[in-house]
Amino acid sequence: METVTVNITRASVLADMKVKSHSEVAHIQDDKQRYLAELGTEKEQEAHQCITDAASDVAAFIRPLLVFTSGTETATDAYDTTAAITYTLSVTARKAPGMADALAKTIHAYIVDAALSKFYGSVAQGDLAEIHRVRLASELADINNIIYRRSKPTYTA
Repeated sequence: METVTVNITRASVLADMKVKSHSEVAHIQDDKQRYLAELGTEKEQEAHQCITDAASDVAAFIRPLLVFTSGTETATDAYDTTAAITYTLSVTARKAPGMADALAKTIHAYIVDAALSKFYGSVAQGDLAEIHRVRLASELADINNIIYRRSKPTYTA
């Protein structure tokens, strides 16, 4: 078995969320409504909670492959402020090549869309939340495809 580590930078996810939010709320004519809908600096704490929730969704999805330490596990529900979200997977040698990069990109996309969907839901922008929610099934399928597809066998003579 091989170990594949995927690091998702929270700041990068937040930056992508802000860029998307800025362009997505631009069509809202009312300045106050646009301000309330846009992900700005004053709403970062809520955005970080949305990121944490989305990262938990990913962890639940890929849980069968996650590497756990033996012994007692402990967890807390304290506000997550880690700079990076890390997933360490144990996979076969035929699955490992190229997996980390591909998974990092697809997991990043999933977290951005899932977090934005939750964020827009919390600021009463259901139409914008739906746009991101619809993408999640396809992104989960991409993650699943990367995880369970393996490279062609190589034969040595």
